[in-house]
Amino acid sequence: MFLRSDYPDTIWQMIVDSELRPNKNYRYSDLGFYIIARIVHRLSGLPLDQYVRQEFYDPLSMSRTTFNPLERIRKEEIVPTEKDDYFRYASLQGNVHDMGAAMLNGVSGHAGLFSDCGDLVKILQMLLNQGYYGGRQYLKEETIKTFTKRHLGSTRRGIGFDMKELQPTSKPNICSFASESAYGHFGFTGTCVWVDPEYKLIYIFLSNRTFPTMTNNLLHQEDYRGKIQEAIYRSFLPGFVQDQS
Repeated sequence: MFLRSDYPDTIWQMIVDSELRPNKNYRYSDLGFYIIARIVHRLSGLPLDQYVRQEFYDPLSMSRTTFNPLERIRKEEIVPTEKDDYFRYASLQGNVHDMGAAMLNGVSGHAGLFSDCGDLVKILQMLLNQGYYGGRQYLKEETIKTFTKRHLGSTRRGIGFDMKELQPTSKPNICSFASESAYGHFGFTGTCVWVDPEYKLIYIFLSNRTFPTMTNNLLHQEDYRGKIQEAIYRSFLPGFVQDQS
């Protein structure tokens, strides 16, 4: 894909010019996370990818976590995400699947990060430890608490994470055995990570369900991620599960 070098400025201008919704009810959007990346750049003086590598990934020895992984990792070690026949007209392998992040040179707050289970468990354990890992305090405990609590008026969405749906009439988003304090996120390409502070449990599921096409939605339709999560709880907390069944 070829793109004018100044096109990211056009994207940002479109975001700035977008109208605000008069209705203040919940709507899923990536725009806040686009903007967070820009805030990080402005406050730190470093692009998002450089900042997180300097402050988190290198100190945590997360050598497999990076934006634009082809700069650091062999292509053969990266699973493909889609045979794109509508935008880039190529098989995507080592390039971010999200089109907006791709047009921002692969680095954005909402998409573009590549990793593996070995690395992800480190940063999730750091969050589970209230910001502490390996003798270092990476984030304040108050920051963790703020980003892992529900937004006012929401039964599911936290400030920085998705959380367990509490509305009985709404479709469950995670295993019913998870505690109300569990937080995490589901990724479009089939990934998910969930942390349950009450049971000190970390659940990581990585897949490329969008390959060869993103119209393949069986992972969501059959709730395989939720079923795997339930199996983990059943094996991890048999007494608790029996009481709740």
